[in-house]
Amino acid sequence: MSEDGIVLVRDVAGIAALRDAWLRLESLQDDSQAMFFQSYAWIAHVARVRAEAEGGFSIMVGVGYQAGRVCFIWPLAVVRRAGIRLAVMLDDPFGQFAGALAEPSCDVVGFARRVVAALKGQADGLRIAQLPDGSPLQDALVAAGARVSGTHETVVVDLVAYPSFKAFRQATSGKLRKTLSNLYNRLQRTHVIEVVSGSDETFVGETLRHAFAERVAWMRRSGRFTAAFQDPIFREVLVGACPAGVSCLGFRLKAGEQVVSEQFGFAYRGKYYGYLSALNPDFAAFSAGRLHLGMVIEDCFARGFKGLELMPPAGRYKLEWNGTIRRLDTMSRAFTLRGVALFTLFDHWLPVARRFAHALPDFIRRPLVNLLNRS
Repeated sequence: MSEDGIVLVRDVAGIAALRDAWLRLESLQDDSQAMFFQSYAWIAHVARVRAEAEGGFSIMVGVGYQAGRVCFIWPLAVVRRAGIRLAVMLDDPFGQFAGALAEPSCDVVGFARRVVAALKGQADGLRIAQLPDGSPLQDALVAAGARVSGTHETVVVDLVAYPSFKAFRQATSGKLRKTLSNLYNRLQRTHVIEVVSGSDETFVGETLRHAFAERVAWMRRSGRFTAAFQDPIFREVLVGACPAGVSCLGFRLKAGEQVVSEQFGFAYRGKYYGYLSALNPDFAAFSAGRLHLGMVIEDCFARGFKGLELMPPAGRYKLEWNGTIRRLDTMSRAFTLRGVALFTLFDHWLPVARRFAHALPDFIRRPLVNLLNRS
């Protein structure tokens, strides 16, 4: 393309043709930003899986050109939900942070507004979830008429400021250090402890499959519901990510032959993204999640990582590890009356239904949720 403007790339082949330009934009991003879920490796993989498996899914990657060069990429898709067409991030509901890649001098607001205008004839509304507060794309969406319709929080652990893991650990509270030391000593007195981590595809795959199954079991026990786990291709997306070229890591804390705690996540541009974790309920008395997280952070420090993105929600056990909070917003804009109706359902009636469900006794709520929770 020789002129300035935007194009909507609509297929997997079009994404593949953007590979070099995409990787160039990735290399220009601020390292403090969490851009993994906009990376070429992740988006190309998710697009391929979804295009092969899903009806009602249309790739709509917004690409901005300046002087004939790609300077803006916003990975979007149009999906059918509740009977309407909705523009979302291409990896929704699997991604954790929304965003767009752009050159530092790029007019993000201008390009994003043009993409939104182009989507009006393709969808009933736009809904971008998990968008970091204050990001250039958020400013652009506000300028394009979108509004904040929901807020979540995530935790970031910065390792750059510490010369050693010992210095990092010393910066945590003395009470935490004493508590975790006591818990570890108790665990060690009764079990042979083994801490394992790695990026080997076999080990990571085994860790992921086990953690996935344990998380499903936990959801069924607790009567929880998550959009990602309700999607029939979620397991395929995760299991296929590593062979597709995404850098994956697995972490395990074992007591003898039993898995106490495990994590599966992604490594990208010097950061670890802790995507999926699971705990063995038999070890609840040892606060295994808190204990293992400290070991994961130590391992990441040894690998030379600059930080960890610990994903929503912003649990206290994450914050106590020198964590800081980043706000994530959901931005919405309706294009049609059907879009207005759906967003009213999403933003008003569904929260009311959730509050009602949470107020139900467990013996009623759990079976109702598990009717939906069949992953």
